[in-house]
Amino acid sequence: MKLKLHTQPEVPTEAESITPAIINSLKIKEIEKIKIYHGNREVHLADFFSVSNSKSTSLEVEGDMHQIKYLGANMADGEMHIEGDVGPHLGSAMSGGFIKVDGSTGDWIAPEMSEEEYILPVMVDTVLLVHTEEHQKVCLVVKLLLKEMLKMN
Repeated sequence: MKLKLHTQPEVPTEAESITPAIINSLKIKEIEKIKIYHGNREVHLADFFSVSNSKSTSLEVEGDMHQIKYLGANMADGEMHIEGDVGPHLGSAMSGGFIKVDGSTGDWIAPEMSEEEYILPVMVDTVLLVHTEEHQKVCLVVKLLLKEMLKMN
């Protein structure tokens, strides 16, 4: 599925339900009716996002979402690709899966992740959140390279 932000929220908006497990298990009309919180008001996802089918198996989310909090919260599996900036608490309490962000992220990236989670800045403006056994060796190598790069600056 693909979600594209069509209306910029005026206040921080909590969208914990934007995860691959939730979105990819529903039909478009059901996704549009998912409730999110625009400030203290309960609204439908369709008030801010257009929803369409995509050929990808990962959830695609697009737009300047610097006001959208908790994308990928409680994610246990699946893949999410975010094209654009995201707000705070990306991947909060994530225990599995993969999130790729092509853009900037807000504060508190991946709070309360399990111990085996890794946050990988692989280049400027790209962040990967990974939780799988296969990725652990790559994660460790990238973490070591990043430490060396920071020492050089």
